[in-house]
Amino acid sequence: MLPQIRHWIRWPVLLFIAVVMFGLVVAHTSLITPHELAAEHSVDVQVRTGILTTVAKAIADIASPVGGIIILTLWCLWLLVIRRQPAKAIAVFVVVAVGWNIAEIAKLIVARNRPPVEFSLLPETGSNSFP
Repeated sequence: MLPQIRHWIRWPVLLFIAVVMFGLVVAHTSLITPHELAAEHSVDVQVRTGILTTVAKAIADIASPVGGIIILTLWCLWLLVIRRQPAKAIAVFVVVAVGWNIAEIAKLIVARNRPPVEFSLLPETGSNSFP
């Protein structure tokens, strides 16, 4: 038996509102941004090495939108074909799709620009970043 809808909608909605409010404070005040960029610069200068850059680029490729779609497709196909659990395959797809879209909505609401290009290893996809 599934829980009543009001119980499993309330907490995610409240959490979403809290996260967006935090994002708005961080993105549109000077409380964190100067310190954040200073920390990124110190990491760039002191820690960036060839092997760590290679590892970071590999992780970025895996976690990219295309990589995420490939992983989601393989996962759903595995559940559908190998495990023969179509309900779970659909549930996984819906949960990931809803989460991904909610993150995109939060980025649009907060509208925080990405850090300057000199702090990036790779060209950015999209214009917004979430704190």
